[in-house]
Amino acid sequence: FPVTIWRGGTGAGSNDAGTYFFTSGAYGSPNYYQYRSVFAFDTSSIPDDAVIDSASLTLTAKSGGSNCDSGSHYYFAVVDEIMASQTSVSNSDYQGTTFTKWSEDKECSAITEESETTWNFNSTGIAGINQTGYTDLMMLDGYTIDNVDVAGASVGIQKVWYSKENGTKIPVLSVSYHIPSSSSSSSVSSSGSGTINLNSTGSL
Repeated sequence: FPVTIWRGGTGAGSNDAGTYFFTSGAYGSPNYYQYRSVFAFDTSSIPDDAVIDSASLTLTAKSGGSNCDSGSHYYFAVVDEIMASQTSVSNSDYQGTTFTKWSEDKECSAITEESETTWNFNSTGIAGINQTGYTDLMMLDGYTIDNVDVAGASVGIQKVWYSKENGTKIPVLSVSYHIPSSSSSSSVSSSGSGTINLNSTGSL
């Protein structure tokens, strides 16, 4: 399941085989351009009785192709997504205008190219990890998340990321959990814990 790029207008354009993918909001009169990065990670290997303690998404920005400025909307964050299918994409996967943040914000100008950047999930994002199937999520820019017209921006916002097809520097969803003890006297089993890096399943 490679990374897919949905592009502006009706959201009918995509690229699910490229070695890079984009997250952006830009305006070049008279056109608007939005690139939304959509992922589907198979998280069914997490035990059903596990309690998830933390989760994070790690991406690596490619050198070149970035647009950044300072301001309240020049950031990227992980948000919720419910895909119609994990094996194909549809216009409905793109058309959302309201989103729930699953992570902290990362300022565009603070993201170093050719280095990993990790978004730690908040309590909503941790609760959104699906232990019986796929966890769907999106990486979006602040203008899209805040539903603010990017035409008023001094420059657009964009980052180019390495995809799974690149073979290295691939997107990674990390999940840490523990297994509660069956004993009523202890809340955590000494033997049940782990971190799963879900890079091998890819993303959509």
